[in-house]
Amino acid sequence: MNLKLKVTLLSLSAALLAGCQKDEPLAERIVKSTENEIAVLEERLVPQTREQQQAYALGMTLAARLSMELEVPAELGIEVDENYVLQGITDLFTNNMLITPHASTELLEALVEDIAQTAARLEDNS
Repeated sequence: MNLKLKVTLLSLSAALLAGCQKDEPLAERIVKSTENEIAVLEERLVPQTREQQQAYALGMTLAARLSMELEVPAELGIEVDENYVLQGITDLFTNNMLITPHASTELLEALVEDIAQTAARLEDNS
């Protein structure tokens, strides 16, 4: 897949404010980055019922797609700290957001622009 297509796909995802899963275990990366928080919990949620398992599978799928989206900036040398991504997700679900939705949209638009500019520079240099 060429770089312009990747940037376009990322732009569309950001515009929608957000499957393919990949073999690299994203769950392991998430667990590593949150091991300390998990250790504090008395009991880890383990899906027992079909509905819980479906919700867990949905979470895995969303995380895999998000991981793929984070690869585009990384390939261009733009670092996106996964810890802040996870914190933003947690804060949204707990209604404890540190950035307004409007500011979030502006920041995502700026990220997409940074990615597009970096991709254009790289293509001009090749």
